[in-house]
Amino acid sequence: MMRWSSLMLAVTTLAITGCVAPHPVYTPEFEPLPGNQFRYEAGADWLFQELDDPDAEARRLAKLQEYLNQNHYCLNGYTITERKPVVVDGSMHRIFYKGVCNR
Repeated sequence: MMRWSSLMLAVTTLAITGCVAPHPVYTPEFEPLPGNQFRYEAGADWLFQELDDPDAEARRLAKLQEYLNQNHYCLNGYTITERKPVVVDGSMHRIFYKGVCNR
């Protein structure tokens, strides 16, 4: 009986934790565009990466810089030419950046 109750406890725990929707993690996406330009997409939400929080914005742009460094892209830096937040679900946003590599 002890083994059965331990098994049921484990199954119940897994079922309960499996039913709780995890906080979605948005992986930033990068797309090179013609004319030395690029598109970068990152996530924002009320919990981890607030839309208008300067620290969160700095983290998003640090991720962009990390990607650029790893891929030897925009070696002379870059300029963001457009930033467009789009609501995905309630307080979750995707932020679309357009940029151009400095020459």
